[in-house]
Amino acid sequence: MNNLMTTTTTRKGDSFERFGDDLAQLLVSYLPIDSRLRLECVSKQFQYVIYNTQDYILWDNTQIANPCRHFNCSQCLSIGFEKILKKCPYIKYIKFNGMDAIMFTDHYLYLMIANCPYLKCLTIKLKQSMAYTSLTSYMFSQFLIRFAGQLQSISIFGFNHIFNELLSYLDISYAPNLRNVYLECDDKDYFIELNRIYYSTNVNTLPKTLDSLAFVVQHESVQLFQTFAANYGQQIKCLQILIGGRFIRQYMNQLKSGFSQMNELTHLNLIIDTSDEINDEDEDEDENEDLCISELLVALVQQIAKSCAKLTTLKIKSYNNEDICKGTVWILIEIICHKMNQLNSLSIECPVNSLNNDIYLMTSKSLSQLKHLRQLRLEFSGAVIINDEFFTNIDHHLPQLQLIDIKEPFDISSETIKSLAKLRHLNTIRLYSSANEDIDEDLIISELIDRANVTNIYITRLGSTNGFIRGKQI
Repeated sequence: MNNLMTTTTTRKGDSFERFGDDLAQLLVSYLPIDSRLRLECVSKQFQYVIYNTQDYILWDNTQIANPCRHFNCSQCLSIGFEKILKKCPYIKYIKFNGMDAIMFTDHYLYLMIANCPYLKCLTIKLKQSMAYTSLTSYMFSQFLIRFAGQLQSISIFGFNHIFNELLSYLDISYAPNLRNVYLECDDKDYFIELNRIYYSTNVNTLPKTLDSLAFVVQHESVQLFQTFAANYGQQIKCLQILIGGRFIRQYMNQLKSGFSQMNELTHLNLIIDTSDEINDEDEDEDENEDLCISELLVALVQQIAKSCAKLTTLKIKSYNNEDICKGTVWILIEIICHKMNQLNSLSIECPVNSLNNDIYLMTSKSLSQLKHLRQLRLEFSGAVIINDEFFTNIDHHLPQLQLIDIKEPFDISSETIKSLAKLRHLNTIRLYSSANEDIDEDLIISELIDRANVTNIYITRLGSTNGFIRGKQI
């Protein structure tokens, strides 16, 4: 009896030791970081697993518990952040998300310098503009100097003109492993200052490992874009570019020349915003050389189709509909279908000017050459109409489709639902109904969920949040 009790006691004491590290790591991987740290009391093994496998921190003051229970206690948040960094020495990825900007101070940068020897990626996305923080240029420069040799990605949202002094420290030429740079600014004009860091004609400021970049091009910086493309076009794979301001034909040729050198591009987000007003002085000068947005858009897409044979993801967004007509949309679709049939993802968001009630009815047949397409997002307003005819034989025209997002309201009929159910790979749907009648939820459940196994469905009436919503929203 005593031997049995002794054996039982021994096994009970060794139960956590018999937990493999892999299983312990799997268990804690489902928990947020604050819950993981509470498990350090379970056993030394759990403590070891948590401390030595935690390499990512999402610092959100809506999720982190404060010792004093004050939601906006900056001191408690800073202390909590310091404790985590000291306990977890192998942190590689840090993202500040949703914090009040006034709470983001130099101390956070100091803590990362002191406790994160393996830091590779940093993202700062606060509730307000970075202008409301109390960061100093000195500490920011110390951070960049400390991590320049190992940083792979840096993303900062909400830069403001108040941070002019910090620009002098954003020299990323000493970051040999940097692959992704994203700097979002509150002020459009200020982007030109950021651009000059990247497009320097005297110094090659970008490391050769960089393959992802986001920036704005206006007519003042077109030449800089061309220089940038000549230096780095063969290495950039992911590009987000906002083209704004006034453009004339010589600028368009420089843009085309830049894109002609980006043969390795796989992901492109092309945003065009020429809605800025033009001064009277500028209006007289080169009056015959002004370039309408339709001509600019078509010329760029033609050049991209010609030069970027590896492109798999294309997003086109325009904020100005004065010059775009249904003919422009038709030309764009023709170019994309005939010369970009390798695309896996296509998104077009383009308001269309309706002239003389000229209407273009779009169907899935017009996209039938995109046999590899998996994601489709369309939003037109005006002369381009999408209705239930779009979905006729969609399983034959777009057989690989996994996600469809149509933001044009139309009368969603039972035939539309049945056509969507024939897409074997479909898992996400977002549609808007223009009908006053309630959406047939029983049909959606029987056809799309039970039969087609669609997991994410968002179908509502225009201007209403009520409708059929199931799974994750997109």
